[in-house]
Amino acid sequence: PPQNPPHPWTTRSIEEAAGWCSHLFFLWTNPMIKFGYRKSFEPGDLFEVRRDEKFEYARDNFFRIRNEFKSRGNHSIKAVLMKLVRRPLILCLVLMIIGNLLQFAGPLLLKEILEFLQDPTEPSWHGYAYALGIFIAFTLRAFTMQHGYHHVNSLAFKVLAALEACIVQKCLTISTSARNFIDTGKVVNLSTVDAQGIFGFLQFFAFMITGPIMITVAMILIVLEVGAVGLSGLAVIFIGSFLNGAISSQIVKVRSQTLKLSDQRSKAIAEY
Repeated sequence: PPQNPPHPWTTRSIEEAAGWCSHLFFLWTNPMIKFGYRKSFEPGDLFEVRRDEKFEYARDNFFRIRNEFKSRGNHSIKAVLMKLVRRPLILCLVLMIIGNLLQFAGPLLLKEILEFLQDPTEPSWHGYAYALGIFIAFTLRAFTMQHGYHHVNSLAFKVLAALEACIVQKCLTISTSARNFIDTGKVVNLSTVDAQGIFGFLQFFAFMITGPIMITVAMILIVLEVGAVGLSGLAVIFIGSFLNGAISSQIVKVRSQTLKLSDQRSKAIAEY
């Protein structure tokens, strides 16, 4: 006999059914947290995801954009991915930049509070205004950063699903003669390691953009506060960047060797 579902969100998305206030404060996650607190999650207990986060939607949307580019003579997968992520990624970057810049409000307003405490002639309401400003700045930062993280993770999962769909379709439609030149390990790496690499890149792409902005703003504020001696911090950043680049190049070499060994291992296991 059919069993009753463990919760009402197995057939429709709790996020899509949530109102604007629930979206703003992430209140739609509370039922999932309470359910997970009462019992351990099982495959039948999983909550339904949004329609635009499903594999079928990501696959169909990717191939629709790809067919549009093909009709114009452009067969580049990179161009398809750029169009797929451009608008959502811009929104994520705007949220992350605003959230990171609001982080400077704390030290700046704290400086004003210290000057207020040392000046007995300054009106008392200035202190309340500074304290309220810190509260508002960090509250807005929490909202913008968390929504930025949520959107960028959602976008990364969509791209991952689209890439895996593209790889699977290519494996199913490739000719028999061309299949002799493709190892099983290479297919496994494309659908797991390489696709996951792009997934991780999208997750940290916002930090690559906001990082230089944060460093520039921080250096300007330091120089304004302590003078030219603050430029010594810039020298430390350059030295650290050089060392980081040297270490990263070695990591890339080791990773490329690891992928080759992974191809050989997957091929050996498949043939065995």
